[in-house]
Amino acid sequence: VFQDTDNGFIIGGETTSFGNFGGTSNYEDLYLLKTDSIGNLLWTKIIGDTSKDYCNAVRKTNDGGFFLIGNTYRYGSIYDILVTKTDSVGNVLWAKTFGGTDLELGYSGQQTNDGGYLICGTTRSYGNNTGDLYLLKTDGNGNLLWSKAISVIGNSDGAMVGSSDSKSTSIQQTTDGGYIISGDRDTISGPGQDIFLIKTDSIGNITKAKIYNSGGGTSFKKSYAVLQTYDEGFVLSGIEYAPSGVFYLIKTDSNCSSNCIEYDVLTAVSIPSTVTTNPTVLSVSGGSAATPTLIVTNGSSFTTDMCATVGVDEVPTELNSILIYPNPSTGKFKVESVGLTIQSIEVYAIWGEKVFQSSNLIQQSQNEIDISSFSKGIYFVKFYDGEQTYDKKMLIQ
Repeated sequence: VFQDTDNGFIIGGETTSFGNFGGTSNYEDLYLLKTDSIGNLLWTKIIGDTSKDYCNAVRKTNDGGFFLIGNTYRYGSIYDILVTKTDSVGNVLWAKTFGGTDLELGYSGQQTNDGGYLICGTTRSYGNNTGDLYLLKTDGNGNLLWSKAISVIGNSDGAMVGSSDSKSTSIQQTTDGGYIISGDRDTISGPGQDIFLIKTDSIGNITKAKIYNSGGGTSFKKSYAVLQTYDEGFVLSGIEYAPSGVFYLIKTDSNCSSNCIEYDVLTAVSIPSTVTTNPTVLSVSGGSAATPTLIVTNGSSFTTDMCATVGVDEVPTELNSILIYPNPSTGKFKVESVGLTIQSIEVYAIWGEKVFQSSNLIQQSQNEIDISSFSKGIYFVKFYDGEQTYDKKMLIQ
């Protein structure tokens, strides 16, 4: 979804409600909708053919039309990338598929400064065949100019090197004419996922690649979007959905450095023999609008810094009297209080679970917090002195 130049909204998705242009009735078609600024429906288009068709992104083009990026399920077992260009009211001007002998999925794209189009996704037909970033560049009519399969194969220090399932989820052309790509990949040494940024020049050659909060652990992180910021840096959004459920927001400079928990990443680039087809894609009007009853509630949330500097004492004098070290650590921390009588300590994981509690404290001496059995990440410590609570942070690496 995005806001159009007339302050209305464009929404892209799928529908199974209106038939399938002669195909199976419950197959998905692309669904493009336009509303005014307060959500009143202006027009809709059902776009597709006899295959299953999916929309993952929609973008405005320079001529006032729209560019849809998604997938199509063809030949009974193969997904290809499907891109569709429409005019300003959703009538199809042209459509293209890109793929190979295995699975290809399209997640994001945009019109580029030269009037062509850029598409990113994942491929299993090319590269390491387990899942590579797939980057494609076309001219203004969707004709393929070049394509790249990019393998994210490990950290630059030699750890976690090997094939992993990777996908690019967002792409933007940068002010230097190159591209910034965000995505996620399976960790090498165990179950889990990391998020990354890759910077390329204008023809897809990699100039910088970084993994963030990597460690080969069991946390699962998913990348959603990347944007270039006014200072020529980048901002990356995502989530960690296991074991916790938290949002990520990472700000970097122009070299993709966040000064946080990050690693340079090794990559391998191959040139795929991308197969292009010209499917006959149709569009018809259909659909209606309704006003659902939504329930809105207030929720509680908090913000924390995932960087390795979280152990630095910040603010009040009382907090400077509570020492936690080493911080970061592998899960065992020493605690000392100077001039404060601490009665209890509680430790909470970032998703709110209490993981440690102790009231048997040795005053004016060292006490130990052992949470080494828990996953890597940020933890919050609450100290209570009988009158008030003091909060600090710890990091397990």
